Parts: sequence; C-alpha cells; structure tokens
Amino acid sequence: MPDTSGLAAPNQFNWSSVNNVVVHLSNLPAGVIRISSADNSELYLKAMADSITTTMEMTAVVPSFTDSLMINDFPVKINAGNVVFTFPSRKKESMVTNYSMNFNGTTSWIKVSGATNLSFTSQYSVSAWVKPGLQQTAKIIEKGDWDGLGLGQDYWNGWQTSVAFTDGTSSVVDWGAGRPVLNQWYHLAGTYDGAHIKLYVDGVLKKTVAATGAIRSNGRITSIGSDAGAQKFFKGLIDEVTIWNTALTAAQVATGRTNGYTGGESGLKGYWKFNEGSGATCLDVSTNHFNGTNISAIYSTDVSYALTVDTDQDGVPDTYDDYPLDPARAFNNGLPSTGYNTLLFEDLWPGQGDYDFNDLVVGYRFNTITNAQNKIVETYATFVIRAIGGSFQNGLGVQLTGSTIPQAAITCTGYSLHENYISLLSNGLEGSQAHPTFIVFDNGYKIMPGQGGVTGVNVEPGVPWITPDTIRIHLVYPAGTYTLGQLNLAAFNPFLIVNKTRGREVHLADYPPTSLASQAYFETVNDDSKPASGRYYKTKSNLPWALNIPGTFSYMSERKSILSGYLKMTPWAQSGGTQYPNWYLDLQGYRNNANLYQP
Repeated sequence: MPDTSGLAAPNQFNWSSVNNVVVHLSNLPAGVIRISSADNSELYLKAMADSITTTMEMTAVVPSFTDSLMINDFPVKINAGNVVFTFPSRKKESMVTNYSMNFNGTTSWIKVSGATNLSFTSQYSVSAWVKPGLQQTAKIIEKGDWDGLGLGQDYWNGWQTSVAFTDGTSSVVDWGAGRPVLNQWYHLAGTYDGAHIKLYVDGVLKKTVAATGAIRSNGRITSIGSDAGAQKFFKGLIDEVTIWNTALTAAQVATGRTNGYTGGESGLKGYWKFNEGSGATCLDVSTNHFNGTNISAIYSTDVSYALTVDTDQDGVPDTYDDYPLDPARAFNNGLPSTGYNTLLFEDLWPGQGDYDFNDLVVGYRFNTITNAQNKIVETYATFVIRAIGGSFQNGLGVQLTGSTIPQAAITCTGYSLHENYISLLSNGLEGSQAHPTFIVFDNGYKIMPGQGGVTGVNVEPGVPWITPDTIRIHLVYPAGTYTLGQLNLAAFNPFLIVNKTRGREVHLADYPPTSLASQAYFETVNDDSKPASGRYYKTKSNLPWALNIPGTFSYMSERKSILSGYLKMTPWAQSGGTQYPNWYLDLQGYRNNANLYQP
C-alpha cells in the first residue's frame, strides 16, 4: 500500500477538477446564445432564443480553476458556481457583434498599404459580401489598378471579376445577369486557377471563361471600396472581404458564404471582417495582418445577409448552425467542448490499492445534439480505453443520475458486451435501475487484450504499447420532447464494475451507487461510505477511488502512486481545492515525469 498517511482532505471535498456552472440568462434577445471560455477558445454550449422566451438556464461544465465565461460578446464572472446575466437592451436585436462598412460613393474607402508586397503568379481568389446602393461602375476590392485584379460593379453589366496578365492582356468576367437589385445583399467570389476565370454569385457559379497566363505583378496598394482612392468609389455596404493566392473551389466558396473563414486557411492573404465597430483601423484577421486604414467609411450594423443564409430553414443561420443542411439538428453541445476528459479508477475497493489510478484509464466525450427549439435529438458518448492496470476484468458503466427523462424514452446502442452478467432492457439500457444506465463494456480485456504473459495494458514501461480502442454509445430521444436540462449530463455518474462482479461498483467520490450495487462492501476494509448522509466511496481520510480530470491526462506507471507523479495534488486536496486547482497540468514544478507512464 502506498504511503498516503500524510494526505487527508476536508470532509466535504469532492475531488472534482471540473465545476458545473449554472448560467441564468434573462432579457434574451432573439438569436443564437453562445457560452464559451473567456478567451473564446472553448465553446461550451449553444442554444437558440426566440422572440417570446425571456429567460434561459443552462449548465456549463468547466475546469475548476475557471473564474469567468463569455456569453456572446460579454465577459461574466462565475460566482459560487453560478452566472447571472441580463442582456442589455441595446443588444436586443444583435446576438453577436457584427458590422459591415458603409461607403458613400464619393470619398470613402479602405487603404491597405501593407499589402503592396502581395504577389500572385498563377492563381487568385477574391470574395466579399456587398449591398449596392447605386447602379455604378465601382471597385469592391482591387489589388493594384489597371494592372491588378479584384472584384467590381459595372454600371450596365453588374458584378464582375478582373485580372491582368504579364503579356499585357487582361480579362474581365461579368455575371451575365445585368444590373443587380439595389439594397440587396450579394455574396461575390472571383477565382483564377491558371486555366479558367470563374465568378460566383451567392454561391452559384455564374460564368466561366477560359484563360491562361501568369498574373501581372504590381507593387500597388490593395484598396476596398474604390480604385486606389482616386476613382470608382463604391456606394453601398461591403463586408467579409478576402483575397487569396490560390483558386477557391466551389465548396470553399460555399463555406465562406455560409460560415466565413477562420483566418488561418492556406492561401488566405487578407481577411477584413470590419467588426471593430469604430476607429480608423480595419483589422486583417488573416495571419498576415495587413490592417487597413478607414477613410471616411462608416460602420454599419446592417449585416442582414448573415441572417438570410439558412439553408435548411430551421431558423438558425448557417453561420451558427452545426448542421446547416439538416432541419432536425442545429447545435453540438460537447462535454468537454473539445478533445476528451479522463476517468481514472482504482479497482481494489474497498481496499485502498496501490493508488496509481491506472487500473482503468478511459477518455470520454459526450456530444449532445439539439435542434433549433433547443430540444435534444441524440447523444454520442465516446469512450477511449487507454490503459488497464492489474489483472481484474473490469467493466464500465454510466448512470444518468440527474436525468428526469423516463428510461423508456431513451434508446441505447453501441455497447460492447462479451460476458453474461449484464441484463439489458429492450431499448439497450440496463434493467432494474432507478435511473437511465448504460454499460459501455463489461470486460476491458476483451476489447484491449494484453501482451502474452503480461498483466496490464499500457502501464508497464518497456512493454509494447497497444493502440487505444474506442466505444461509441448512441443515445436517441423522442423528437422535440426533452431539453439539455432534463438530460443533465453535467451530473453523469460513471462507475467501474470490478472483475465482472455486478454488485461491486466504484464511483467518483460522493457519487451514489446504482440500484444494482451491493452495499455490503460499504464500511469494510478502507471504505468509509455513509449512505445515510450521502457520503460514498471515500476512506476515513476522505481519499477517493476514482477521479475525473479535464483533458487527456498523463497517467501513472504501474505501482507508482499518483501522489509521486503529481506534486501539487496533495496541497490541492488538503486545501479543499483552493490551492493548485490546476494541479494536473504540465507546469513547472507540478510533475515528476519519471513516475508517469511513457510507452
């Protein structure tokens, strides 16, 4: 047994490295609600607010050291596991900060001086959203002048793209539909791949013209809304301008039209979104950062094009719809938001064991898909078996302890059962349970057999590494019936089934056993569970047998105590979680890598 005598956690400490944050929202605007990390790197939840509902409550599962969230554009602090936020009235019509640029047709334009060194040889693409206010001959975006390339509007022929070649010739391709409708948004994209010039309007290829030759190089500026600030000033709105040194495919044009771009795409040389809202600088969000200077153009909140592209007509703009072609699905809600979290188990319960927490190491991720009315459609629960320590043939189950959805309303498939000790209902859930329960697998060794003559999988250094195996559970719910809150995955209750003994379950600290667990093990050997007071799966020193860690956790080698590998775990536990809440991260002084498993 490892030396844990110096480790004693406070009585109420739950050993959780994640927090369930309840987000209370009021004065909801109509549109998409996005709850993300403070730096917007992790998107926790998405939902759709209609024009009638004024309040909403959601639960975000975040690392325990998280102290703030972002709700759409608003940073908010977490207070005792809660966020209470009222949307300002001024945001009632706009869910996400988004602007276009209004050009007056006489003096306003955007000057991109830093892009003089942009060079094009055999390919190019340019794209933009435009809303013309006048039948005119004007430039939308232009690299150079007569010797350059870009997008424009012709008084008689409407939308066009043009390019000059090194042999002194040039080509202008118009869309073939004459003058555009005024005060209507259009998405334009012009491309050249060395063989053809193409012009797309609203994602549709309007014209293709055969052309060959090298693109003429020029050292002029790139201008938006005019021809270098000297002539051909555009009157109307322009937004989401891009320029590339590659030829976009039809699929890439469609993606840009519906979702925009990230800024890091290969070949993207400039991307101006105009979402600053004020000031003279127009940021280039590509990796080149060719920022523009605003000369007399005015920021506009007219971005109605972003609300009109709804391919599946479910009410969720394609920009925010994770399933833009499926009216029955709208949003992915991941737990965790990206990647996998990690479950770790000790399987000698009610004995303490060697405390290496590698008897079962499993990565997990839930993705619950909701529709435009915020009703759950299905959940994909993915489990990756990374390591099995010891000789026990353990299983893994999950109970939806906090769910109020009737068990009969859920259909479960995807489990991996090889033994005879699990009894399932006809819908795939485990029978004789008070709450919906699914068994992921009943014997890990049947899925990841160890090396011949070696006990354990991926826990002994020097023993050949075995590729982790994946089980994907699929839960399906009645259409349009239940919500994320009723499912309540934030309270999911994972458990180990020890050595094919169904009644011998190991849960996270203070998580209750299922209906099939034998309580005869409680208060024996090292266990100090007190069911009457809601205390479960802790020793007298309040130590646990299972852990739930954010991210892909670097686990211990066989027979190496987790305390010997994670040097801040002891002060974290002894402080009740107030010190070193990020104890599991790879920071200086946090780990003894010699005791961590490495293949």
